[in-house]
Amino acid sequence: MGTSSRFAVAVHTLAYIAIRSSASLAITSEMIAKSVNTHPVVIRRILGTLRAAHLVRSQPGNGGGWTLAKKASAISLCEIYGAVELEPLFACTVVLRTRAAM
Repeated sequence: MGTSSRFAVAVHTLAYIAIRSSASLAITSEMIAKSVNTHPVVIRRILGTLRAAHLVRSQPGNGGGWTLAKKASAISLCEIYGAVELEPLFACTVVLRTRAAM
């Protein structure tokens, strides 16, 4: 199983939106990218997967931005992981199958 930074960036992104959204200012991908120290396109791709998982929503146009689709306290790390990673969270199915065969 390879490692990626998608999960860490997604958690950072959601935390940033949760903290900054109370300031009543539109949260843009450029603002998040600056905080994460990456290119805004990377953030937009992550936000797209988070939107598909119904964790964030966007308001297009001038003055638009990103907001959480539900309360931050209702979003689990498992949901975030499932939204951005293809690999299973725990790769212990081989061990379980081996023990069951004994």
